[in-house]
Amino acid sequence: MKEATNFISFAGVSHYYNEGDSPAINNINAVIRRGEFIAVVGANGSGKSTLARHMNALLLPSRGKVLVNGADTRDAEKTVDIRKHVGMVFQNPDNQLVAALVEEDVAFGPENLGLDPDEIVLRVDSALTAVGLSEFRNKPPHLLSGGQKQRLAIAGALAMRPDYLVLDEPTAMLDPGGRKEVLSLLGCLKKEYGMALVLITHLMEETLLADRVWVMSGGALVADDSPRQVFRHLELLAEAGLEPAPAVMLAARLRRAGWDVPEHILTLDELVNSICRL
Repeated sequence: MKEATNFISFAGVSHYYNEGDSPAINNINAVIRRGEFIAVVGANGSGKSTLARHMNALLLPSRGKVLVNGADTRDAEKTVDIRKHVGMVFQNPDNQLVAALVEEDVAFGPENLGLDPDEIVLRVDSALTAVGLSEFRNKPPHLLSGGQKQRLAIAGALAMRPDYLVLDEPTAMLDPGGRKEVLSLLGCLKKEYGMALVLITHLMEETLLADRVWVMSGGALVADDSPRQVFRHLELLAEAGLEPAPAVMLAARLRRAGWDVPEHILTLDELVNSICRL
């Protein structure tokens, strides 16, 4: 695979679910490169999940073109190969768990690729280690917690060795503990794997680990920048129906009250340290 084609690109991509409807996504132009962590954020109905499903040909553009490592998603002969490169994890992990035991579930994808049994064992071991579920390998998936089930779904995707891992609202059905488990895992994957991570979310605080944040509103991509830069545009976020992370909101209120708090604040730790230096 040539390095020059090692990315997902959107060129003028629009999608209409029904003729005569407004586009679910409208004229998207963007690129995701290997190794990047992109957070796609937007209110319900903003088009972010529709965008995600174009990344591995679950949906095809009504207009424009999506390329995955140089392959056009509209080319049916390329669909299987594209889906090897782009792993997907969805909101409800129960919809992705198919086997009676944890290790069998992780092995399901590699087995369908027709890999050698020894290679399958290596991939299962590596994926379970990566998500911290090795000790549960012989446990039925239905006995796992919500956060563990989502980590298992991620392990199944990792075992396919994708170039890109797309997670569509993976914490939406989890309690705070499960959400913390999954976000912590994503932080580790970012450091240890060369793949790109694409996190679809409506929670702005989940974007802080990302290299870039895409803000979706009304089917359009209205911002593409680092978290620090995106969080400075509070009016844009409000227009998109989004609420900034608590530390960002509190810092803005303090500035309006006359406190000399920097605009680059993202976390509560940064805010506390800033106030202590005043």
